[in-house]
Amino acid sequence: MTKLLKVTIVAAMLLTMIACVASAGQNAGALARIYWLTSNTVANPSRNIAGNPAAQKLLVTVKGCAMFRGADVQLLANAFDGSGLPLLWQDPIYTPKAGGWNTGSSAIFPNIATAVTSLTLSTSQTGDLYYNLDPCVTPHNVGTFWYSAAGAAGRARNIAIEYAVFGLVIDLSLVDPTVPVCINPNYRLPCGTGEKGNVMVLVDATTVKDFCSYENGYQYLTYGAPGSAPGCPGSTPTSSTTWGKIKHLYH
Repeated sequence: MTKLLKVTIVAAMLLTMIACVASAGQNAGALARIYWLTSNTVANPSRNIAGNPAAQKLLVTVKGCAMFRGADVQLLANAFDGSGLPLLWQDPIYTPKAGGWNTGSSAIFPNIATAVTSLTLSTSQTGDLYYNLDPCVTPHNVGTFWYSAAGAAGRARNIAIEYAVFGLVIDLSLVDPTVPVCINPNYRLPCGTGEKGNVMVLVDATTVKDFCSYENGYQYLTYGAPGSAPGCPGSTPTSSTTWGKIKHLYH
C-alpha cells in the first residue's frame, strides 16, 4: 500500500455546472440517512460503535429519490471536545465506495447509480479524507470526507426505496478507543458557496439540486461516545490557522 500526500484540491465538477441555490427539483422532500453497518446486510440501528474494528463500514442512503443524475455527500469528523480530528484518525485506511457494498441479491440497499437502469458517473470527489487543509475545507482542524459525482443524464428511481449513495470502509484497529469522535453531515463545499449544514445533494435530470435533510435519528454517528452523551456535538465551522495537507490513500 502506498500513502500519497497531496496539496492540491480537485474542483467539484458537479457543483460548478449548476447554481448553488436551494431548488425544488424532481427529488424535493427526499430524506438521507447515515449508518454504521454490522455486515453487508445489516444496518446498525445504534448511532455509536466502540472497540477497534479493522473494517468498519459506514453508509449514506437516501429515500424519496425520483430522478437520479448525481449526488454530493460531505461529512465532518471531529473529536467530541471540538479539538479537531484525532491524530490516530488521520492515519487509518479509508476505502471510499460509491453506492456502498451492494453486489448481488444479499444487498441491504440498492446502489442508486446502478439500480434498475444503470448510470455511469463521472466522479470529481472520490470520498477520500481531507485534514488540516484550510478554514473552509477543514474548519477547526476537522476531517472532511467529500464525495461528488454526476452522470450525463438522469435515471428514474423509486421514491419508496432506500438507496445506497456513498460508503466508507474504515480501519480503526489502531485508534485510541478512549477518544470519542463524531461524524456529522455538513454540506459546505466548494468554499464560498455558503454552508447548508445537515444535508446531502441529489441532482435530477435537469441538473437541479435538491438539498436532502438527514432524517431525525439518522443525522450523525459516534465512535466511543460516553454513555451519557445525548448525541453528537456539532462541528461548528471556525477559523483555523493551519495550512496543511490533503490526504489521499491509494491502494
